[in-house]
Amino acid sequence: MNRDSARPSRRSLRWALFASLLWSAALSGRSIAQSTPPATVAPVARTVDFSAPEPRAALLAEFDALRRRAAVPGASVAVMRDGAIVLAAGLGVRRMGDETAVGPDTRFQAGSISKPVAAVGALRSVAAGTLALDRDVDEQLASFALPDSPLRRGKPITLRGLLSHTAGLSVHGFRGYLGDEPVPELLDILEGVPPANSPPIVVELEPGTKWKYSGGGYTVMQQLLVDVTERDFAELLDETVLAPAGMTRSTYAQPLPPDLRDDFASGHSSLPPKPVPGEAPTMPELAAAGLWTTPSDLLRFGLALQRSLAGAEGSLLPKALMAEALQPALDGDYGLGFQLFRDSGLPLFGHGGANVGFRALLIFRQDRAEGFALMTNADGGDGLLGPARARLFEALGWEPPKPPAAPAGAGR
Repeated sequence: MNRDSARPSRRSLRWALFASLLWSAALSGRSIAQSTPPATVAPVARTVDFSAPEPRAALLAEFDALRRRAAVPGASVAVMRDGAIVLAAGLGVRRMGDETAVGPDTRFQAGSISKPVAAVGALRSVAAGTLALDRDVDEQLASFALPDSPLRRGKPITLRGLLSHTAGLSVHGFRGYLGDEPVPELLDILEGVPPANSPPIVVELEPGTKWKYSGGGYTVMQQLLVDVTERDFAELLDETVLAPAGMTRSTYAQPLPPDLRDDFASGHSSLPPKPVPGEAPTMPELAAAGLWTTPSDLLRFGLALQRSLAGAEGSLLPKALMAEALQPALDGDYGLGFQLFRDSGLPLFGHGGANVGFRALLIFRQDRAEGFALMTNADGGDGLLGPARARLFEALGWEPPKPPAAPAGAGR
């Protein structure tokens, strides 16, 4: 017999060594397992029984930890189920250096959540026959005319286009006016002349061909409502939307008047948070970004719209018009004033908001009287809103949201 054939092969030696190592690892792991008792983790209920105080308190503790991690001085949250507000609470403080706590009635700037509320004001004028969705707004604008442009190709700029961000207009958002900065008139903002700090609002795309977020379009809509009704915009919206919806802690008055400064949050920059000059920006672009409100009031607004969808008597809008407002424009993620959160597969509507020093979010269901709103008083509020949104989807038993793509147009 060949002696070489009796020797173990290199392959068999490698397998023997590998088996020995596996056996040693198994013994080692078993020894560790026997010497270290397994860590016990208390089970966490992801859905929340909002009728019981303990789960509500636990959820708020989670949110407060998120708030601290995001370096947000103050926040407020409200949740609605079956048409009733089942959670409304403040977290943190209204202003750094002042330990006055945020409460459920503390007013925050809503940023672009101002847009859907203002859109409902315009849609109420449509329902009354004062405005029409598909009429050229130039026919009713008395104090301002959009500059002519070959990009229009003879097409009209319509209220439908303004509300759905498909009119092709410029100016994504507005910074506002801080501290002692002079505040321009609305016409100055439209034309982009000092002391306005934003460029003129002009046609940048052929109307009705492409979605392009435009706070400028909402500023044109604001002027349209003022011209047609010959009313102050803030007073008009209070009468036609805020009061009928029961939004008693809300106003479009800018700056916030002294009689409404009893309980409001100051805006803060982030990292580290510091109060912005003047405590909050003054936003004369009321329709685009001028609303002061609370999470509970935003849910009352959502409920009023959900009742409109159901055709309830005395609703803010006729059922058919409300349903039309929630149809996506150009197959996108916006209707007539409303952001449509289609990433979860659920019938949701609402909007995000971002003014200097403030971040906010409203999400409501179309198919039942259920939703939530979150408001923060810092630029870093997005660090709270993202994980809090995901947590509230779980708490309400909704289908978890998919990771969102880069947001297009949820800006100021």
